[in-house]
Amino acid sequence: MSENGFTTQTRASAPSTLPAPSGPSMATVVWGLVLLSLAALAALTQLTGWEVDPTLAVPAVLLGAGALLVVTAAVAVARRPRASRAGADETPDDDQQSGATRPSDPV
Repeated sequence: MSENGFTTQTRASAPSTLPAPSGPSMATVVWGLVLLSLAALAALTQLTGWEVDPTLAVPAVLLGAGALLVVTAAVAVARRPRASRAGADETPDDDQQSGATRPSDPV
């Protein structure tokens, strides 16, 4: 019991500090690729005389970049351990084993 007569319960939680990123952000890499591909396309049209319609090229490059972001995000989620994907400190099995009920569960 504390000074005011109420019991305080502490619950173990995840560490408050996150590990430092191990590399560049995937979004940064994808945007870099978008800009590089548009610059390469511009250089190619100037050097070779090709005519590229920018109203088709820019959306195509952005569509490819968006697809790359979605695929890499899906791969990152799939590679993450299942417990960290749940986002909770306890797994659902822990609640069932301890007999704990959630506020939304009927009593």
